[in-house]
Amino acid sequence: MDLNKLSQKEWHIEHFDGCPAFTEMTAVGFTKKLYDSSVPTNSINACYYHNRQGDWLTITKEQQMIGKMIVSQYMKKKSVIENLYKKWLAKFPVMVDFFSASQQDNLKNYNQKKLWNWAQKIYHFYRVEISMPGSFIDDFMFYADKRLDYLVREFCEKKEIKDYPVIFSILTAPVESSFINEEEDDLKKICRTLIKNKYSSGITLKQFLTHDKNQDLKRSIGAHLLEYSWIKSSYLGYKEYSLRDLEIEISRLFKKGLKNSGSKVFEKHKGEKQVLIKKYKFNSEIIAIVKIAEIFTKWQDLRKNYSLTFATLQEKVLREISRHSKINLELLRYCRIMDLKAVLEEKLKIDELKKRQKSSLFIYMDGKVKYIFTGDKVKNFFKKISVIKIGKVKEIRGMTVSAGKVSGIAKIVRSIDELSKVKEGDVLIAAMTRPEHLLGMK
Repeated sequence: MDLNKLSQKEWHIEHFDGCPAFTEMTAVGFTKKLYDSSVPTNSINACYYHNRQGDWLTITKEQQMIGKMIVSQYMKKKSVIENLYKKWLAKFPVMVDFFSASQQDNLKNYNQKKLWNWAQKIYHFYRVEISMPGSFIDDFMFYADKRLDYLVREFCEKKEIKDYPVIFSILTAPVESSFINEEEDDLKKICRTLIKNKYSSGITLKQFLTHDKNQDLKRSIGAHLLEYSWIKSSYLGYKEYSLRDLEIEISRLFKKGLKNSGSKVFEKHKGEKQVLIKKYKFNSEIIAIVKIAEIFTKWQDLRKNYSLTFATLQEKVLREISRHSKINLELLRYCRIMDLKAVLEEKLKIDELKKRQKSSLFIYMDGKVKYIFTGDKVKNFFKKISVIKIGKVKEIRGMTVSAGKVSGIAKIVRSIDELSKVKEGDVLIAAMTRPEHLLGMK
């Protein structure tokens, strides 16, 4: 693989917090067709890793081409996309059960062979049994944002419709709840039970749950913490969702109020969208993009569940391998699945992991890691492709989380380390909203 040739291509760059051990499933899905369907995917992806940071690289022309193909394919035969989604969705409850059972496995007494078998089981399940719905979702989203903007503007100009921003906002609003909304709705139910059981802030939640009369509530909270144990994880690995975290969330909800359910917001979005489509009779391409976006927005959200449950279980095995091998956990975050066996057999050089941690480029093709480069040549490659001529920027465009208008100071967040700069009333801007941005959003 010639890095000089690769550097001559135009790359779409998405910055995030992460390490290769936790993005391996993402890489599989981004360069391998889902269930061998006709839905296209990327021929190559790359990621530049450096000290717990990552820059995900997609060839811009390929991204645009795939986005366009998705729309064209849907307009010809929408069942191809819809049936692929239904097939993956049918496997989702199986993944939820698998994760719940695996999360409770105690690995502390496992020998090296048993530990490696457990790691392989997790890898095989996520890679083969469920599979990562990959690049076609992102490629479509990045293509559709600009394409729909152009089409709706053109439509409004021809029809002399003045409220274009409102129309665009309604057409792109999500119509199904996210796992963040679902988790909050479940917490509101717990809050109502707490009120019924006369819970007060004068006692900790842990103390309150020790009372015999509160054992059913204790089980409900335990089930909630297990179901959403992955929600604070990221591409950096697992971060515990503790009883103390839940207590803070409950306190926030008491202040915010328990009346509104997230599901009602999405019902409103759906109703407004149906009225608008019926009123204006948009062309078939606008309708296709809107309908695909509805499917992919939800699918993208479920995919986060997929990615973060895998990251949670991956962290679980890395911690035990670190304990067995005496290799620093931070270094193991730069392993591929095939490296883990080499670590257990003491065949992987620590210096190689240190190089990857400092600066590395992973090239993904055909659903696997094809090449790994380290050192100055990697830094030079990324420096060359990431030069951006900004010019006179007048506005920043992108998909909003929900419909409406707001004004505030814009805070661009490239890493979770920058969340502290987001204050009440600010507008948070990120390459893509992820669970780790939740604190800033709240």
